[in-house]
Amino acid sequence: MAIGPPMLPSPMKPMRMAASSARRPARPAIAGRRRVARRILAAPAGRRCRCAAQRVGLRGLQPASATPSGRIRDVTARPLDDVLVVEWCSLVSGPFCGKWLAEAGADVIKIEAPGAGDEARRRGPFPNDEPDPERSGLYLLLNTNKRSVTLDPETADGLAILRDLIARADVFLHDRPPALADELGLDYETLSAQHERLVVTAISPYGATGPRRDEHAYPLNVVHSSGTTYHQLAGQIALRDFPDAGPVKPGSFIAECDAGLNAATATLAALLARMSTGRGQHVDVSRQWAMMSTQRPEVHRYASDGTIVTRELDTEWFPGVYQCKDGWIVIGAVWGARNWGALVEMMGGDPWFASEPWFTEAIWNLPQLGIPKPDHADEVRDTIAEWCMERTREEIQQIGQAHGLTITGHATMEEVLGSEQMRVRGFLREVEHPETGPLTDTAFPFRTSTIESRRPGPAPLLGEHNREVYCDLLGLEPEQLPILRHAGAI
Repeated sequence: MAIGPPMLPSPMKPMRMAASSARRPARPAIAGRRRVARRILAAPAGRRCRCAAQRVGLRGLQPASATPSGRIRDVTARPLDDVLVVEWCSLVSGPFCGKWLAEAGADVIKIEAPGAGDEARRRGPFPNDEPDPERSGLYLLLNTNKRSVTLDPETADGLAILRDLIARADVFLHDRPPALADELGLDYETLSAQHERLVVTAISPYGATGPRRDEHAYPLNVVHSSGTTYHQLAGQIALRDFPDAGPVKPGSFIAECDAGLNAATATLAALLARMSTGRGQHVDVSRQWAMMSTQRPEVHRYASDGTIVTRELDTEWFPGVYQCKDGWIVIGAVWGARNWGALVEMMGGDPWFASEPWFTEAIWNLPQLGIPKPDHADEVRDTIAEWCMERTREEIQQIGQAHGLTITGHATMEEVLGSEQMRVRGFLREVEHPETGPLTDTAFPFRTSTIESRRPGPAPLLGEHNREVYCDLLGLEPEQLPILRHAGAI
């Protein structure tokens, strides 16, 4: 007989940033408001913001260092220190979203399949190519600062436990197929009827609506369905030399990471909106849509005038990657007369095209951008390539930057991670893991005064926090855990 969780006391209600409309005091009369305003202005400066929020009743207004209850909190607190996230995700996009929410201070409880765990645990890379679910580089990277519990929500007991967790959460983050979420009653409509302040962030290949909502897809399927891989991702040289080649394989997990970052951004926006409305939102993230957002110019051009930007059309653009004496150099966009003049000066002032009528008379293909006619594209590129082959990366970069051009050397991973720029910015940091020892992790993609001050916690072991979450948070008895484990629920 299945053993479900015991009847628990009602979960603690999340702290509210603003009083509900039912309990909000009536607006004072004009004279009353003036008296309140005078008292606020007469109060010490440090109390004025709190006075305004508490006594006038403005929604969502709190002093920068105050908790929702009005108490002054630690100024080193992270933005999401009071937020609980339940993450039921695997592989990259969902865990990537959860990672950044955890970095911002959220308590992220990660749900993993009993016995198997997140699929990323089986992907590697592994030290010495020896598979170990606790040593997968992909898993260790994507799950820092989280707690792990094993749980199968597709069992009756597991679903009941998940519902108890969601009742205490601010955010429910999942990447389950929309049809499965509907079947389990984990869709936004059902959950929001029970927990109006809950934010439900759902990530799927094609979104929760439309004819493709229930299609199964891996990252490679999604990125190719976005139309991106034919047009770009092969580099300017490849696009020019192989205009008729088939679609190319993108960089690893690019669509997944884009979807994860979009999901994290939208979740933060939903939490911010909740401060004013008192209600959560449904954040519906399509991996395909996220990938398409990286090529907005191509999408907008087709939508506005029907032009399909192909690799052949890309020959009208002059920026590109050129080989030089000791590697490769990247010349960014050369737009307008000023930049073209700077390019001519950089090359000594006398490249052949500098005296050509089509150049000197400024006959542009796109006047607003100042790009020469594509008829001469290959000739100009060949001239630039010859000039680059006579110089080193450092020489070209210094000359180009001195002329105000966007020119940088193409760096290998070893070079960029070993650079002084990365060291000063603190991009790499050390994390101590109980199974692997010291690990190198990447920092938050931006810096704030509080987020960067915290030492990151390691990715959790499989089910490491079962007792802590199920007993301390949900109130289960320790002797129930073996029974639930035997039943396959946890």
